[in-house]
Amino acid sequence: MKETIKVNFHCHSVFSDGEQSPENLAASLAALEKKILIVDDDPASVNTLVAYLHHAGFRTMVAPGGKRALRQLKRARPDLILLDVFMPGLDGFETCRRFKKIPTARDIPVIFMTARVDVFDKAKDIEAG
Repeated sequence: MKETIKVNFHCHSVFSDGEQSPENLAASLAALEKKILIVDDDPASVNTLVAYLHHAGFRTMVAPGGKRALRQLKRARPDLILLDVFMPGLDGFETCRRFKKIPTARDIPVIFMTARVDVFDKAKDIEAG
């Protein structure tokens, strides 16, 4: 049984009804150019992340697993990768190791997503890159 964790995001959108300061507008417009790759096999998690990120003005790409994410990196280069740790097939750690072997993807920041917080998992996160 998967443990559910509630995550609250604070999002800012270019499409808000109120007036925006020039700084906030510039930040929102910059976000529109940023692309985030979400790698997760859980449709509910993916839908939640996509909704929040789109609301904040980011473009998203979605891969339901590591192999598909590796294929997508050949077609497009995201600015950030949100990577689930526990997936069938290639887990997040091995997927990250393979990302880091691709010269054009090596410097893309990766944020691991997991409900587990034990020390062993944290060490593997750091080791994987």
